[in-house]
Amino acid sequence: MPTHGQPFLRTNIIFRRVIFEIFSTFLLFQISLTIFFIIIGVVLQALDLQLPVGKIPMLIPYVFPFSQYFAVPLVVLLTLVTVYARMKVSREITALQTCGISSIRVIIPALIIGFILSFYTFLMYDLSASWGMAQTQRVFLSASQDILYGQLSGPQKSIMLEGENIVLSVVSVDGKILREPLITRKDDSAGRPFTISAREATIEVGQMNELWNPESGQRNAMENLYSPEDYKNGVLKITFSDVHTGLQEGGDVRIPEQQIVIIPLSEIPFFNSRKNQRAVYTSTWDLPKLISENEEEIQRLRSEMSLAATQQLILGNFSDFSSAQWNHYHEQIYSCQRAIRIAKLEPYRRISAGLSCFCFAIVAAPLAVWKGNQGALQLVASSLLPLLVFYYPAMMFLTSAAKKGDVVPMTLMIPNLVVFLLGLYMLKRAA
Repeated sequence: MPTHGQPFLRTNIIFRRVIFEIFSTFLLFQISLTIFFIIIGVVLQALDLQLPVGKIPMLIPYVFPFSQYFAVPLVVLLTLVTVYARMKVSREITALQTCGISSIRVIIPALIIGFILSFYTFLMYDLSASWGMAQTQRVFLSASQDILYGQLSGPQKSIMLEGENIVLSVVSVDGKILREPLITRKDDSAGRPFTISAREATIEVGQMNELWNPESGQRNAMENLYSPEDYKNGVLKITFSDVHTGLQEGGDVRIPEQQIVIIPLSEIPFFNSRKNQRAVYTSTWDLPKLISENEEEIQRLRSEMSLAATQQLILGNFSDFSSAQWNHYHEQIYSCQRAIRIAKLEPYRRISAGLSCFCFAIVAAPLAVWKGNQGALQLVASSLLPLLVFYYPAMMFLTSAAKKGDVVPMTLMIPNLVVFLLGLYMLKRAA
């Protein structure tokens, strides 16, 4: 005998059935695509960081959160298309409609799951930025010494230590000993050009407090060139034996005792490619602090420029206004401004990555209910592949434009908005 509770009971059973189908299919795709993207991520990181083979497996747990940024939205898309297309082909959708149950009720579990996974994707992306990238940098730092020895053993036998201003070159590398090393520093705003040559040298990479003790009596030959803040992300320590130093004006000085040169890793081109990308490696909750730090640095640099300009006007050194010193200040200010733009962009980028799960769900489920008779594979190829071809290139283009300051960060929501509106149309057609 029918009762008032039967419609609710039928709906509850349908919910459980659909959720079970989605979960089992999701698990299969999730495992497969996560493994795939972890392999891709580890290989790309290893190539980018030039890690030794023995260090590569250490990256796997740290790449996992970042793999979810790519894997989960695609898994949502493939899972929902597969499940609902199968239900459409087996006429389960038609049978439910005959019983008076609308297609929208069948789609609701997919939307709920997509909404929950949006939060999961956002949190994984944030975890990747804060914890994952930091741990990857630790692995990189632990391998940096071997990487630098490898570069010095290569055909060029040299590395740039501060853009093109400071170059370290060697005649040969014997194990961990650099034979006949030579540091050449070109003229710029920080001081006069000079060279340091030696019979041999060794290099070490690590934290400043681990590699150098100011109370030991040893002097860092370049300590006046950098601030304490520059040293906090690791340093390169070069210990020279039997040293000759020389200035461009002449004057060659021989120093029999050991000479130490310490350079921040952030000033070495091989390492500082990530300097302006610090926001990418920062937790969402710490981004306001990073923005504030860069704004304060810009204010400090402008104050220094004003002071230097005043001194030059008083002394009548008008020719110094065209010196490299001002280019150096402008480059630093531009670097801080770019870091601020990236920091302001990151929250929108991460929120957009999370929302992609829900937006893909609101498209995939009703599309499969509407056009599922074509089969899941054909549906993906004919309808959803063009969607992906639009979505990801659009995100890349807008991200690049926002980093340059050409568009406001909020424009990163446009691809999700387009997909969401398309999903509403699909819902209307499926109903």
